[in-house]
Amino acid sequence: MKQTYPGKERREPRLTQSNYLLLKYLANLLKENVQQLPSGKNLLVLDCGCGQKPYFPFFESKSSLYVGIDREKTKEVDVLGDAESLPFKDSLFDVVLCTQVLEHALSPSTLIDETYRVLKQGGLLLLSTHGVWPIHDPQFDFWRWTRLGLKKMLVKFRTVRLYNCGEGIASFFQMVNWYVPNTRYVRPFIAFFLNIMGERLDNIFGNKVSKIIVNYLAVAKK
Repeated sequence: MKQTYPGKERREPRLTQSNYLLLKYLANLLKENVQQLPSGKNLLVLDCGCGQKPYFPFFESKSSLYVGIDREKTKEVDVLGDAESLPFKDSLFDVVLCTQVLEHALSPSTLIDETYRVLKQGGLLLLSTHGVWPIHDPQFDFWRWTRLGLKKMLVKFRTVRLYNCGEGIASFFQMVNWYVPNTRYVRPFIAFFLNIMGERLDNIFGNKVSKIIVNYLAVAKK
């Protein structure tokens, strides 16, 4: 019997989801970069702000140990703690995953320093965060980023690759999705057509309209 994992709506978002465009591009980029990691189940992976560990299946064939840390307890959380003060020794992990957490950090630079500290030399940080996005946590939603800002934050790392999670057209349609009435039938119906148009048009014309980006993925090597 095939094992199921929580968080499928983030790994495999449906076209009826209002955040489909962000999550689809992010999941594809994460999967592509994880597939490039060494084969064999020998990597030590830390998931910062793991929640339900939605991206664990991407690492299942690569990792011998996958540790999730979060401030709030779920059954998937292994360690209760804060990404700005990681309770791990230096140079322990091969990979640190940190998705949609940086914007919630009181001190983003401290979070980055902590991920750098616990990574082995040559280890990889996979970090995603918002460019343009509505406030979604009235108490812990502090920051938004640009490509230049993220490069500045990750200056300690030897190499940094930055990906847009969708270009300008996908970002535009994603923003339109925010304003669709949040009712049981209206939002999924309209989101379906917005997402199809946004994805198809972005694939054709997106890189010509890239000044507004809703989300980024940074891949940084220590």
